[in-house]
Amino acid sequence: MIRFPFFQNSVVVRIVVVLSWSGLLEPMEACVGTLSPVFLRAVDHVTDYRFARPALVPAVGRCCRRTGLIIGSGVPPKAGNNLIVGQIHEPGGELLLRMVPLVLVATAVGHLFGASVG
Repeated sequence: MIRFPFFQNSVVVRIVVVLSWSGLLEPMEACVGTLSPVFLRAVDHVTDYRFARPALVPAVGRCCRRTGLIIGSGVPPKAGNNLIVGQIHEPGGELLLRMVPLVLVATAVGHLFGASVG
């Protein structure tokens, strides 16, 4: 950003900063705002499906093992939520992009079979 002594503490600088942050945050807001209702509808749908078919509940063990194998490939099994929290708080830490769809699908599948997910 170019600095001008006259505009150092002016309203113009503040407006430019707000607009630049808005340009960065609005696409992320759109993605998260769209993904949240889609996820909630998916969980609601699979929960209704499970209540209509109580025979799915005994399969929760196999479902959890298979989902754990898919998500856990390359991740220590004891990491779990601590992996996510540790990556967020670590300087320069990044979350794997593949974790987003896997966590969403694993949560929906867990609800389908009656697992306590959350």
